Amino acid sequence: MPPTAVTLKHASQTVITQHSQTIAPVLVTITGIVKDERFQEAQVLAQSILAKYPRLVTLKIEGDDPFAYQVKLAQLKKKYSRVIDSLYPGCIIEVSSHGIMTVEEFVTKAKDQYGVEILQPAAVYKTMSDTAHNELLRSKKTDSRLVSMQIKVSGVSVGQILIQLFHTVCPKTVAHFLNFVKTPAKSGFTYNGCKFDRLVQNGWIETRDIEPLHKSTEAEECIADENFVIKHDRRGVVSMVNSGPNTNRSAFMITFKAMPFFDYKYVAIGHLIDGDKVLDALEIVPTLFEKPEVDIEIEGCCLFEN
Repeated sequence: MPPTAVTLKHASQTVITQHSQTIAPVLVTITGIVKDERFQEAQVLAQSILAKYPRLVTLKIEGDDPFAYQVKLAQLKKKYSRVIDSLYPGCIIEVSSHGIMTVEEFVTKAKDQYGVEILQPAAVYKTMSDTAHNELLRSKKTDSRLVSMQIKVSGVSVGQILIQLFHTVCPKTVAHFLNFVKTPAKSGFTYNGCKFDRLVQNGWIETRDIEPLHKSTEAEECIADENFVIKHDRRGVVSMVNSGPNTNRSAFMITFKAMPFFDYKYVAIGHLIDGDKVLDALEIVPTLFEKPEVDIEIEGCCLFEN
């Protein structure tokens, strides 16, 4: 007796197989920025496809902050040997049988191949993205400290950056950094009003050492290099500026890209998890011999509570 044939229909596509054969499911990986509404839309659409064809689709969701997403894009760029950064600003979909695609391409594929179409008001995805973003921040606070800094350029606010500090990795250096985040009465020094006075385009931006609030205030403490565990492996790494080994004061830097040659020279204490647009704005500030031609200032900073 011949084996029984089973027919599986994907909208306009028909697949014929036999009960003695196994169909390898299609792996759909949704990677993106959790606060991006396109990522939420793609996630809902992929889950709908999975619900309709549970044996034919395997789903993997990878949502994170904008800077972690840039790391993932760099990995996919190497894998597919393609320039993909500008084409996938907030979400990228990888389908094992197809390659990578945009959300728009995925929407078309879902409708044409799987007969799945989701029509939701934009407000739904906005609510989902806000909720997911808040949950992400809460999860990052479990093993780190979050610091918010408001930045202004030429006296005009350009937004907030959010720094994740890894106090379990560099407890002494993070505690030292936090002294300048807290109220001036705590240490006599504060990052409030501190200026970024060096900008290396396609490299990094750094602050000057904090000036005392009062001329009688003693010079800020200089601390030793604690360790070099955290690497300068991405855009948005925050590390202490020094003038040689064991000379960390208050000045810090933020990288515009991976800077591996900084790894055993500067103590990295964390990285940005929000404020990618702010960092974009800072990177294009005009400079003269690496000095910004306009003021870039921290107009406010505090421990972030979500």
